Amino acid sequence: MSEIRSAAKDGYLVIAYLHHHHWASDWYEVSSWVGDVAKACIAAGAAMFVSHGAPVLQPVEIYRNRPIFYSLGNFIFHVKSEKSQWTAAEIWESVIGLCAFNEAGELTAIDFHPVVIGASSSGQHTMLEERLMPHLAQGADADRILKRFQEQSISFGSKLAIKDGTAQIIL
Repeated sequence: MSEIRSAAKDGYLVIAYLHHHHWASDWYEVSSWVGDVAKACIAAGAAMFVSHGAPVLQPVEIYRNRPIFYSLGNFIFHVKSEKSQWTAAEIWESVIGLCAFNEAGELTAIDFHPVVIGASSSGQHTMLEERLMPHLAQGADADRILKRFQEQSISFGSKLAIKDGTAQIIL
C-alpha cells in the first residue's frame, strides 16, 4: 500500500489492479477478501480498483467516490477447445468501463459498453478458435449483459441507467 500512497501523493492517478483465481463457488459472488483489498487500495489513494480472474463479469461498486470493478471477467482464461469447451454465454461477456475524472481527481462519470468475445454470445461459436476477439455487443446481447450487470451492482449500492446499448453509473 505504501507504493499506492506514494504515487497518489505525487499526483499520479493510480489504478490498483488484481488478477486472481480465488473466486467463490458461485462465480457471481464477490469474495469478501477482494472487497477488503479493493477498499484498502482506495483508502491508500488509488483512483480505482480493477480486478479479473473470476471468469465472469461481477458488480461495480463506488467506494469513497472511487470505482471498484470486482471482476471484468477473464478474456484470456480459455484454453484450446480440444482440452476444454466453455459454453456458458456469461464467460464470453464483459463491459468496458470508461471513467471520467475532473481536474481534482474526482470521479464524474462512468459509461459502460458491453462486449462479447467473438460474434454473438448466442452460442453459435462455442470453440475458442472461433471466438478470438472482443466486440461491442449489440441488441439483445447488449441488453442482457447490461441488465445482469445492473442487477448485480445494485447489491453494492451502485445504480446504473441503461440506454441505447450502454449504461451509465448514477453518482
